[in-house]
Order: sequence, then C-alpha cells, then structure tokens
Amino acid sequence: MRKIVIFLTILVFLACLGFGLYTSYKPEQNKKQVEGGFAPVITPVSQFQNNYLIIHVDDLQADDPQLVSVWGLIAYFPEPKLIFQALYPMQTPTNAEVLKRYKLSNQNVPDPAWLRALADFNQITWDNYFLVDNQALIQLGNFVYGGGIDLNRPDDPIGAEQPYMQTMCDAFAAQGRNFLLTYTWKDIIPDHLRSNVSLDFGLVNTDRLLSPGLPVRCEIFGN
Repeated sequence: MRKIVIFLTILVFLACLGFGLYTSYKPEQNKKQVEGGFAPVITPVSQFQNNYLIIHVDDLQADDPQLVSVWGLIAYFPEPKLIFQALYPMQTPTNAEVLKRYKLSNQNVPDPAWLRALADFNQITWDNYFLVDNQALIQLGNFVYGGGIDLNRPDDPIGAEQPYMQTMCDAFAAQGRNFLLTYTWKDIIPDHLRSNVSLDFGLVNTDRLLSPGLPVRCEIFGN
C-alpha cells in the first residue's frame, strides 16, 4: 500500500516542478531539445487554473514505450485545489481510441496529434504535459522511502492509484517545494522524465497553490 502512495505522491510533485528543475541545471541542453521537437510550453487559457496531462509509460529508453495510464491534473488556484481525472484506461467509448492514436515522436515526447485527440475526447484544453516512465518512479521511490515501488498492475492501474490520491495531496500540501528542491532531477531527466514545463512556470504555480496558506484540497475522479 505504501508503495502505491509513493507513486501518487510523485505525480503531484512532478506536476508542480518536474522538468523545470532540470532546465535550470542544463539550460543549453534543454534549448536543443526544444529545437529538436519538444512541444513548447503553452500559456494556460485561464489565469485561475492550469491543466496538465500526466502520461505514464513503461520505459522511455525503449524503442516503443508502451502506454500505462493517463491522468488529467487541474491546478485550481483560488481555493486552492487539485483535481485529478483519470483518462486512460477507462470504461468509456473513447478508451480504445486513446490507445489506438497513442504515439510518441522521434524524440520520445507526446505526438501533438495525439495530444489534440485527447483534448477532443475530454473536451478540455490540456495546457502542458509530464511524461514519466517506471524507472523514474522507482528512483523517486528510492529517494523518498529508501525502497522501490511496485508498478505491476497492468490489469487496473487506475483502480490501484485512485484510493491514495488524498494521501498524495496531503503530502504535497505539507512539503511543497522543500521536497522538490532536494532531489537531483538530472538523475531521471530527460531519460525517464520529460515535460514542456519551464522552471519559472513550475515554481510560480507551486507558490500560487501554497502561498494563500490554505489547505490544498483534492477532488479525485477515477473509474
């Protein structure tokens, strides 16, 4: 059970900073990656919220990384609140189509056409994305608790993740950027974690969630 909690805790941390920490470490390398095909960071359509995709694949170093799960994460600032929406796999009419259209580019980042398809399926504009694989989650699990995490739930990844979202949210609200700034992100980025979120964008929005001094509330919508 604790291993699943680690997995979910990691996801929200990634959604708040993730790739930005690495861009501050090697900005020139990041520039080359963007020029080589990374989608540019997108300005959110609303000043009150940011909409992220959290895309989990098995191995970003493989020739053909396999899709494990997709979550939508909406950071809503006025309250503040984090809304998690399971997108794949789900018992929905578009479930098979999500997998059918799934594609990564030659740089192993989400294909723009697939991202547009997800937006159409969900009827929501996803501002930016975080692409993470099993190895990144294992290494982060080792850092947090001194042990790996069990990702062997191919039959029902969403069902395994959903019950622990509240615990993850509580951990984020309590630790915030203090935890993020102590991890050596270059150990997993870009080989196992990729995003189009910049350093400034990540830090500013982390502060926007935490600065009011109010508890960060979570709403979780899964199966």
